Amino acid sequence: MSPLVSVIRHDLVNIRRDQIMRNLVGMMILVVAAAAVMRAMGFFEPWWVEIQIVLLLSYTPGIGFLFGMLIVDELDSGVHQAMQVSPVNTSGVALARIAVAVAFVFTYSLAMIAILRTIALPLHMLLLPLTGLALATAWATLTVPAFAKDKVQAFGLFKVVNLSVQVAALGLFVPSDAWYAPLLLSFPATWLVRGLLAFLAEDTTGGVLWSLGGIAYFAVLLAVSAVAFGRKQQR
Repeated sequence: MSPLVSVIRHDLVNIRRDQIMRNLVGMMILVVAAAAVMRAMGFFEPWWVEIQIVLLLSYTPGIGFLFGMLIVDELDSGVHQAMQVSPVNTSGVALARIAVAVAFVFTYSLAMIAILRTIALPLHMLLLPLTGLALATAWATLTVPAFAKDKVQAFGLFKVVNLSVQVAALGLFVPSDAWYAPLLLSFPATWLVRGLLAFLAEDTTGGVLWSLGGIAYFAVLLAVSAVAFGRKQQR
């Protein structure tokens, strides 16, 4: 078996054993189930597009946090130093974890959209906004261990990362012509939300441009965290 596959299997076992991580995954499943029931019963009918977007934003950093905390544990315990002289490359492990987190994000988000049936868009229009959300997950995975010295700091930093993504939901309720509306563009997830709304309004060009802007924004943030993470591993 590949060493990377063994590490990922070990990560999944740790997530399953950790109470906080189990609760987070369980909550994600319960939220979709509850939303599906309320949708079927006709509750909040005028607001389901907004609710769907809020749900898409809400879980994205959490998935990255799960794998980011695994890396923090390794940095705290010194396991990463052992990895540097083992067949398992630390950078390869980080990339593998990001790949798993991204795959989970795509699967979960597509399943949520299919179950709730509130965002009626073809798959090719969903790919760009979901790619941006996937980069947000990758960003959270690397940012937490790159800048946090221990678990306490990791939890605090995660709250900041999480808030920077969740604040994009305000764009759903702020008038587009309000003087303070452009301030939300300082948060990359806002670009993805605007892209999704543009696609829903049948503005394909706007949807593509806004989504690409969000992807580029998150890619820059991810690059910064990757550099910081690489430097921290070399200490």
